[in-house]
Amino acid sequence: MGPLRKHGMGDASHGCYDGSGFGGLPPMVSPTERWYEVRMDPQMDEDMGKLAERLKASRGEVFCRAMRLYVAVKNRELDHQSRIFLEDQQGKKTEIIGV
Repeated sequence: MGPLRKHGMGDASHGCYDGSGFGGLPPMVSPTERWYEVRMDPQMDEDMGKLAERLKASRGEVFCRAMRLYVAVKNRELDHQSRIFLEDQQGKKTEIIGV
């Protein structure tokens, strides 16, 4: 992933914008929302598109969900409150490290 640019004012607590259909400018939903522009390499763009299709969501919503999860996981890790595991259907656990 490349640079991240921030636009807007305030603190966004909801909503996501994927940049489509507004000439590159975000819609003005709320004066408290922020808009970020993210550059992705071709493979990440393809992966994001495939996941968005599977979830029937926009790329922007997929990115927002991913960032919400990352922030929650990273904060817990930094606070030394827990370790993060994924568990498959057979009960096999895999620890997630290096988040």
